[in-house]
Amino acid sequence: MLAGGYANPSQVTGTRFGYDEVPPHRLAIAARVVEIANELRQPPAAVSLAWLRRRPVPVIPILGARTAGQLRDNLTGVDLALSDDVRLRLDEVSAPPPIMPGEFTDTAAAARFFHKGARDQVVERGDVR
Repeated sequence: MLAGGYANPSQVTGTRFGYDEVPPHRLAIAARVVEIANELRQPPAAVSLAWLRRRPVPVIPILGARTAGQLRDNLTGVDLALSDDVRLRLDEVSAPPPIMPGEFTDTAAAARFFHKGARDQVVERGDVR
């Protein structure tokens, strides 16, 4: 997926699963890898492998090359150095979604509740004496 094969539904042929089976957030990651690869004029596989190899949590990428060209693209990532900006862009798009209570506490309503205080809001309206 990170080699660019899922960046566009029309490119998905001869794969193990269909485009509609890939979660949208993973498609967004793949699209960002392709975007950055195009900017750097590097194969998407090289960009993704260079990024994964330098993650703070150890990641052991599994190469899935079926052709000599795919293997070359993968091996290009061994020596590819990504800038901090590029790594940040990849980290941002791949960040896990917030989970409860994060998905609640990150909302504007929650911010008003926690920072102003529910009791204070009720007192201001005159509902509590």
